[in-house]
Amino acid sequence: MSHSQQHDDLIRLLSANTQWAADVKEAEPGFFEQSAEGQAPHTLWIGCADSRVPETVITGARPGDIFVHRNIANQFPLDDTSALAVLKYAVDFLGVQHVVIVGHSECGGAAACFAATQSPSFTEDGPVVTIPSLSPDDALNQWLEPLTRLAGSLHLSTTPKAEALPIVVEENVRRQVENLCKTATLQNAWASTDAKKRNVWVHGWVYDLASGRLRDLKAPPSSSSMSSAMAESLADRVLVQIASYNTNLQAERGLPQDLVDWLSPTLQVSNFLYRERRAPDIVAVGFQELLPLHLGLCGFSEPVIEDRNALILSQIEAHNPNKVQYTLVAKVVNVGVALLVYARDDGIGRTVCDVQTSWTGTGPVYMGNKGAVGVRFRVPSADGGIGETYTFVNAHLCAHQGRLSRRIADYKHIVETLLFAPVSLESKEPSTIYATSHLFVLGDLNFRIDVPPLHPLAFHKNMDYTKAMADEKTRELLKEFDQLLVERRKGTVLQGLHEGAFWKFPCTYKYRLGEVEKYSLKRTPSWTDRVLYATHTDSPDTLDKTNITNVLYTSILGYTTSDHKPIVCILLLPPPTRPTPAPLGIPPRPPMLRLPSNYSPVPDPHAKLKRYLGRTLDRVVGICWYVLVLLGAGSGAVGLFNCIVGLSVWTWWRSRDTGRPPITV
Repeated sequence: MSHSQQHDDLIRLLSANTQWAADVKEAEPGFFEQSAEGQAPHTLWIGCADSRVPETVITGARPGDIFVHRNIANQFPLDDTSALAVLKYAVDFLGVQHVVIVGHSECGGAAACFAATQSPSFTEDGPVVTIPSLSPDDALNQWLEPLTRLAGSLHLSTTPKAEALPIVVEENVRRQVENLCKTATLQNAWASTDAKKRNVWVHGWVYDLASGRLRDLKAPPSSSSMSSAMAESLADRVLVQIASYNTNLQAERGLPQDLVDWLSPTLQVSNFLYRERRAPDIVAVGFQELLPLHLGLCGFSEPVIEDRNALILSQIEAHNPNKVQYTLVAKVVNVGVALLVYARDDGIGRTVCDVQTSWTGTGPVYMGNKGAVGVRFRVPSADGGIGETYTFVNAHLCAHQGRLSRRIADYKHIVETLLFAPVSLESKEPSTIYATSHLFVLGDLNFRIDVPPLHPLAFHKNMDYTKAMADEKTRELLKEFDQLLVERRKGTVLQGLHEGAFWKFPCTYKYRLGEVEKYSLKRTPSWTDRVLYATHTDSPDTLDKTNITNVLYTSILGYTTSDHKPIVCILLLPPPTRPTPAPLGIPPRPPMLRLPSNYSPVPDPHAKLKRYLGRTLDRVVGICWYVLVLLGAGSGAVGLFNCIVGLSVWTWWRSRDTGRPPITV
């Protein structure tokens, strides 16, 4: 096309605009003056930049009805500041009531991504170059990479293109809807006290170029904030809620009788997933420093954990959506570290099997003042197949800022000694926590923020810790000095596990007792309380990518009886996968986590000896300590003083009797 022809095209556009403006002014006087006063769109349209899908034309919308964001292949990456800014402005400032992701048939971006997956060199975990004629670093290749990986995960290599491309288009819409529902903007809106914000709906549509028709992926606005197709895809994904709390050795005093503030995020997470409330399939609750240490060492933890079990069960049944019933899958406690796992009676609770518990100590001579407890169980597949295994580990690692190497050693000891039954009938060797389909590690891991003294962010006694923690940008900078994140990047601890954005909430330690937000100046504020996880479909080499959706990860500030704040995490697991057929004659086994090539955990052959040596010392030390507490009317120090004074008096009296001459008659 010549330059003159291009110029003619623009002239026609300007001419058509002049005619359109005149027609509107004649048909509706005052329209443009009213439009200039402001906008109040009812819908945010997030669509493809394709020239054949003009949103106002194909919907017959008027100017001012639709707020628009378009890009190649209608994607909504969670790190795209442009898309995030549009969403925030639309929801928080314009007050839109609907957010629609719109894909379309014959999408060139989706077609290119599908084509790239057909290359013999394509691997799901390897580098991706969607358009070979462009550099891997080209903006277009970088933009299309997530969609190409999604297309690859659909395993459509034997599907004809005419059938495969619509699948890619629809799955892309579903994925972007899922991304939308994970944004802070929508999560905050759905949890808001503002009724209008709570009623923002999310939809997924596909536009058919051949017919000019839009197709809703079955999302009736009266029942779902997401497409029902998305809801169906989520229905077979297990929803797990994990809660952890260091109660500061306070036994029953360390936990308010009403747990709704801690466990209630489930009441809102249903809004992130559906408009129909959904209770979690599994609830795991972990405690550290469950009761005074001398009582825990004596073995008096069981009555406390029984009390906690009754309280937690009553609370999750009273406050969960639809009032579903739960069953206790397992509970385990070692000194002050306890773990309780529950499952829905109408789902996993009915089918769970092969339940196991385990414990280990990492204190001096393997004592249980620090350590971990674990629960493992198997959930068969819907057709009665082998299914998948779930492993939950609640840990309490070594404290104090400078004892990083000890914390790393503690975790290594837990991996080697917190053992479960062999994974197969052929093996006689116990299995580690990593021999599972899904692994969840929670607890007071005690990793601290370690800022260099001369750094501008370094903590000092004159610093307003509360103000510093209130700023998310400051917290995001501080996360780079988080010991756990630094060591995970090195591959020295919690290998193969992933974590949500912990810096989104303030540090969970160390608070002044009785205070909601004020930190103690005795310790550097730190994210000591954490939840990490992995699933068998995760790549072992990508620290920041997981197939588990982190729906919610936060702390609960309202609890003030401990110097820690409880945390809660809600995770949506990927759909179950079809098991790989086992060789003839070998029983099938559940899928297992894939670990980094340089990490191979091995069970400690002396694990049992170490565990029971530690438990024996627990009892000996605990009983002696308990006697001293009794002698001191509740204080071990006073009891020790009383004991020393008593022994001194007794020794003096004995020596006095020995030196007295015998009495003669």
